[in-house]
Amino acid sequence: MVPKKYVDLLVVTVSDGTHVGQGEGTAIYYRGETAEECARQIAQVTDIIAVHTIPMARALLQSALPPGAARNALDCALWDLEAKQTGQRLWELVGMKSPPVPLETAFTISLGTPDAMHADARDAAANGYSLLKLKLNGDADRDRVAAVRAGAPKARIIVDANESLGDVDIAAEAEILKTLGVAMIEQPLPAGQDAALANLSAPLPIFADESCHVAADVPHLAGLYQGVNIKLDKAGGLTEALALCKAAESAKMGVRSVVCCRPALPFRRRFWWRKGRLGWTSTVLPYCKRIGRAVSALPTDACPRPNQLQGEVRDLVFIATTVD
Repeated sequence: MVPKKYVDLLVVTVSDGTHVGQGEGTAIYYRGETAEECARQIAQVTDIIAVHTIPMARALLQSALPPGAARNALDCALWDLEAKQTGQRLWELVGMKSPPVPLETAFTISLGTPDAMHADARDAAANGYSLLKLKLNGDADRDRVAAVRAGAPKARIIVDANESLGDVDIAAEAEILKTLGVAMIEQPLPAGQDAALANLSAPLPIFADESCHVAADVPHLAGLYQGVNIKLDKAGGLTEALALCKAAESAKMGVRSVVCCRPALPFRRRFWWRKGRLGWTSTVLPYCKRIGRAVSALPTDACPRPNQLQGEVRDLVFIATTVD
């Protein structure tokens, strides 16, 4: 497996002339998104939201763009701008009754040979990570998990099967993974094949990822999965992520919020807890250590620069490259 060296990062900045809000997104590869197409999508909706206040603009955005990186970047930028305009922290703006508290983050061990994953797990444990997420592919997975367990004997482990267990007895596989200290399995089956999990008796909780993007997906998944992964890019922003969280909790499903699953991190890393308005959490992917060398992947005249939006928002979109 060739390590990922860079991704194209969509960056959205909105301003009222005094305050600046920022949001970012990374094109969802398995849905065929590209950063350039995401930038074009945003350019198509700026006039639609231009005449509205920020809360109304966010509401219109949910139907103007489909879930994905473009909507996420713009939605988060609007939340950030409103927080700064109103002088509120984001948790206050979304209606939380008390400040958020630190949550443990999982360090991702990328798919590789057992020896490579063993070394990565050993390094992660040495750096203080006690929860590891392993990427699997349905081939020699037990060897990989065993290697990680040997490299980090005290760590808790969750595995992301990435839809690769369609030909595997999931209950039997879960029994073996449990003996290796695995605590949860993520997305074992291809999206759309979720019904095969009905009446499954497995010793580990199973969470939906690719099968669950937005709140409307939850009714179809309740009873099949024990929880859902919430990611800002696939939900299409914080607005829908909050709705998805509420829907999952109403269905008595667990929620795992993945705030650092993709390299488009600056907004998401800020968004729970810094002393200022948004906040920091831990980074989890090795190639996210540096967000930088920002270069425009589009000519300057391709970046939308609409007029000031009713005294509320100006929008600038550019593509940046994140280098390992």
